[in-house]
Amino acid sequence: MSPVLDGSPRPAPYRSVGPAPDGSPRPAPYRSVGPVLDGSPRPALDRPVSPAPRSAPHPAPDPAVSPGRHHPDPPAAVTVLDGGPLPAPARPVLSLIADHAARRGTAVAVEHAGQRLTYARLFRRARGTARRLASRGVGRGDLVAVALPRGTEAVTAILGVLLSGAAYCPVDPAAPAERTALLMSEAAPALVITTRAGAGTFAGTPVLAADEPEPAPARGPAPPRPVPPWPAPHDPAYVIHTSGSTGRPKGVEIGHGALAHFVAGATRRYGLRREDRVLQFAPLHFDASVEELFLTLCAGATLVIRTDEMTQSVPRFLADCARLDISVLDLPTAYWHELACTLSTGTAVLPAGVRAVVIGGEPALPERAERWRKAVGTSVALFNTYGPTEATVVATVADLHDPALAPGDVPIGLPLPGTRAAVVAGELYLLGDNLALGYRGAGPAEDARFASLAALPGGPRAYRTGDLVHVGEDGRLRFRGRADDEFKISGHRVHPAEVENALLTHPRVVAAAVVGQTLPDGSRSLVAHLVAGSPAPSAAEVRAHLRTRLPAAMIPSAVELHDHLPRTGSGKIDRQALRTPVHPEAPTAGSPLERIVGIWQRSLGNAAVTAADDVFDLGAHSLQAIQVANRIGIELDRDIRVAWLFQYPTPAELARFLDDRPLTPAGLPVPLLDDRSTTPTAGLPAPLLDGRPTAPASLPAPLPDGRSTTPAGLPAPLLDDAVLDPDVRPGTRRGPAVPRRILLTGATGFVGAHLLAELLTATAAEIVCAVRAGTTGEAERRLDRALEHHDLALPQAVRRRVTAVPCDLARPGLGLRPDVLGELADTCDAFFHNAATVSILREYGTLRAANTESTRQLLRLAAARAVPLHYVSTLSVAPPASHRPEVPEAFLPPHAGLRYGYQQSKWASERLLEQAAERGLPVSVHRLGRVVGPPGTGYVNAHDFLWSVLRAGIPAGIVPELFEDEIWTPVDYVAKAVVHLGLHATGPVFHHAAVPRTRLSDLYDWVEEYGYPLRRLPLPEWRDALPRTAGAAATTLAFFDSHTTSGSDAPDLRLGHVHTDNVRTGLRGSGISCPPVGRDLVFRYLDRCVATGDLPAPARGEPRPAPPAK
Repeated sequence: MSPVLDGSPRPAPYRSVGPAPDGSPRPAPYRSVGPVLDGSPRPALDRPVSPAPRSAPHPAPDPAVSPGRHHPDPPAAVTVLDGGPLPAPARPVLSLIADHAARRGTAVAVEHAGQRLTYARLFRRARGTARRLASRGVGRGDLVAVALPRGTEAVTAILGVLLSGAAYCPVDPAAPAERTALLMSEAAPALVITTRAGAGTFAGTPVLAADEPEPAPARGPAPPRPVPPWPAPHDPAYVIHTSGSTGRPKGVEIGHGALAHFVAGATRRYGLRREDRVLQFAPLHFDASVEELFLTLCAGATLVIRTDEMTQSVPRFLADCARLDISVLDLPTAYWHELACTLSTGTAVLPAGVRAVVIGGEPALPERAERWRKAVGTSVALFNTYGPTEATVVATVADLHDPALAPGDVPIGLPLPGTRAAVVAGELYLLGDNLALGYRGAGPAEDARFASLAALPGGPRAYRTGDLVHVGEDGRLRFRGRADDEFKISGHRVHPAEVENALLTHPRVVAAAVVGQTLPDGSRSLVAHLVAGSPAPSAAEVRAHLRTRLPAAMIPSAVELHDHLPRTGSGKIDRQALRTPVHPEAPTAGSPLERIVGIWQRSLGNAAVTAADDVFDLGAHSLQAIQVANRIGIELDRDIRVAWLFQYPTPAELARFLDDRPLTPAGLPVPLLDDRSTTPTAGLPAPLLDGRPTAPASLPAPLPDGRSTTPAGLPAPLLDDAVLDPDVRPGTRRGPAVPRRILLTGATGFVGAHLLAELLTATAAEIVCAVRAGTTGEAERRLDRALEHHDLALPQAVRRRVTAVPCDLARPGLGLRPDVLGELADTCDAFFHNAATVSILREYGTLRAANTESTRQLLRLAAARAVPLHYVSTLSVAPPASHRPEVPEAFLPPHAGLRYGYQQSKWASERLLEQAAERGLPVSVHRLGRVVGPPGTGYVNAHDFLWSVLRAGIPAGIVPELFEDEIWTPVDYVAKAVVHLGLHATGPVFHHAAVPRTRLSDLYDWVEEYGYPLRRLPLPEWRDALPRTAGAAATTLAFFDSHTTSGSDAPDLRLGHVHTDNVRTGLRGSGISCPPVGRDLVFRYLDRCVATGDLPAPARGEPRPAPPAK
């Protein structure tokens, strides 16, 4: 008789597998026919769910539509696995925590970054939060969003919400504004708990600022307030959003009864006790945080909240766990994979105090489980957990430390006590009091996942997981894949439909299909297959578009363009045909460079990665960087910091850096600098970043690569590169006085796009734009996108005077054929060299080709006919005020303030131009300060250093004390001035700084006047206080963390008096003047940042519009 799933009354036979009478897992299954007898009463459903349609049975899932799926054998019976009864009746979590606060109030409940809260103090603070919520009318039945970073305030807020009778909904404070708005519209919370600075993100919803002190009580006796009763079992406790198959996130609503049920079963299963110190690893918007937080506090143990610095490298993570005396680790499986890999090589050891490790979020790799068993043994408990959010975090658990497990066997185990699982036609259904109440605000289609399972007597309520499993002879579950297209990446459930919907919002994406791929080493990523309109967006453009809408884990690592998407016979997208990734093998031998290339090839699933490729241009993201850093460290037997991968983004650059970096006998690099950064730093157009503090006296020289230096502290290769070849001299031919053809580099950048527009306006010449691209068509598309991005509309007649030439300035001969180079030398009457690779993290050797050698090549071209070369440089080549009180408008000798690779490359180029000028070549150098957006548009350069500081600090309500003042010049003024001076004046050096300086204190005053509350902190305090969750925060901190020694506060960023006589003289009578930079212009920039979602709206409501541009 076949199983019945259509709601008809006849029961189906089934097999029931449960624990032995002593509660331990049975070594072999047993069979029974009849009702499941687990010794516990069957409570009636209090939220009835309509049965499945009677007209037809549920179809068996089609395993062909998901990677790694297997056709389940048609079962003769439904298999039921039973976790047995709870060890004791489930108690509300608030009751358990209150008991600890009353009876063990001095015990430490929470630790974070040196701060400790006892149970009594935590509960007292949480009650204060509950009082504040009650005073705002929040109580039973309400939902409160909690948008706070990991920390003690977040734990307090969550408990306070529950004590008020409301449910909490964690929201990622670093999520894109568009996604946050979508979640808020879906959840419709009554109030948001966030910081004062973050309040503007939630315009239209009442806000309670967690960083504001509780109001002092009024004088006199306070009126009695009714104490809210403990929430009922079916009152919602929390709502967590997961990716939705409809293309929108779903809010899973978990009741207090389900939460208490889970805590009772899991605490017993994991063996948690009061003496434990449990690491809180997960972000709060992951349901793993529910497990970490409530299991720990309900057991009376100590919750130790990790810092972001802990995950800089696996050895660092393990060392910090040892220092913090962690006894229980709760980790995402993806991170545990790296941990197992590191331990298996002997690079690091598991701290002796760790007695249990809990993993979950995605399938564990058998190969990593074997590594773990060999390295750690069976003395440390390793729990492999499985469970969807809809079943309250975890439903089944397997003991991977069980010596009886066969090699390569990685089961997901048996249900927790109080939970049952049914396997129907190979698909897993979950049953019990741990199930969610449902999806918040969902329609019938979504809630159909929760339905009566008619295959079992009484048709109990069940959740259909969509996961394919089988039951082994030992009675334990094994995961076999998905019945749909859902994919898991680092614990994120990703429905392709949600990513596809975001892709289709791009104006030039016509069709999209997203598939997941799992590489042989277990790496997981998404691939977007697109049909695009003309011009087709680049992969980088597509990813940038998605970053404003989706979390990082949902951004595809690869983007592939197609003329059309493959279809099945029924007309649906053939996703299986798209799932044919290349699986390159990483070499296990060979040079370090070959192994680094191979590891990146394997991680990206791209056999075409070469030593010269920038891996982040190819789609690498921070999650992969953590993984790759660990793999390289294991391969090369040395500690690899994640920050180094961002500093040296090509395999060749990283290999050179590692080759030069000295090693201690223990195999770890000498810590020449405090490399604590974990994320890349955005490139800066013209940062004033001089005076890096010197290294400790015990080290030979303050260079990140340990090479020899000159007496001025500069690397010897830098001075070698700053010597112009003897044969670069003015040729006998001469160009015309009025240029007919002008070569411009860097036209796709911030300054370069405006230079292009100004050259077209100020001259009648043809402008040849050298663009980094592989083909002419790609170069033209990059130009078009740059002009459009900067709101620079050019008439078609003018646009016809632009010629795009694909090239690569970092390659010999600029990446051009000799005949093309010869034609440019013969026909171009002027050169404007604006392009450069800009990074404050990279050392000089990684920048010399694109920045210094390109200048040498262009000088050689210009010398053929002695035509002018105008070079756009930066004021950061000048020594800081502490070294020299004045900055002359002249070429500069080498000095000790040249500490960064970018500065050094620009200075070396200037030295080449200085020698060219001495030989009679017409050259000019244009040093720029901070170039800001045009007043007419309020555009803000996303890569600007100071605006990165503001984007990081404003949401947190804190800003650093960096410098006293600096030079701001709008980009449209700079373009006019550079073009005019280049065509009509002689310098040869021009300082574009003939403007009043902008004081940092004034800037912060204007930001506060706009509506953002700010605290001004010394740089070290700001660094420590800034939450690391936001991308802007992480990228900004990379500079300070990587280039500041422990004994110094901040780099010297201030210049002395900057002379500007040449600029003033050259612009006299031209009508070109710099518009005022002040409050109104800053307001216009802030308006733009709010409108684009780069900053939250001020808490006072809609920002006051800035006055119109004059």
